[in-house]
Amino acid sequence: MDITIHKFIEVTNDDLSTGYGFIPRPRIVCMDGFSMSVQASEYAYCYPRENKLDKYETVEVGYTSEKDILLPNEYDEIYAYIPIEIVQEIIEKHGGINIQKTFHKEFNRGYLINKILDL
Repeated sequence: MDITIHKFIEVTNDDLSTGYGFIPRPRIVCMDGFSMSVQASEYAYCYPRENKLDKYETVEVGYTSEKDILLPNEYDEIYAYIPIEIVQEIIEKHGGINIQKTFHKEFNRGYLINKILDL
């Protein structure tokens, strides 16, 4: 099953905050092993800068496992305000999101995978 960046954001919205503070979304691992952090919340460099939205125009991308030509030329650890379409293009270029590897450390992994499959 293919999961888009929009589905990833939607299914991980519930896990963003707890009584202990902000929890970042899990790292996206693609089918070819490429990985990156994609964040969207009031704390991230995204638009709109709000929590728990299903749609964002831009997101924060960080800590990529390797440089990707679709990201800005400068190699930073954090790339601010990357258009969501570019992130989807990166995911597709690397074979899609590997659901098992992306959610392998999640406490509620089964819940998230079932939620993905229900979308």
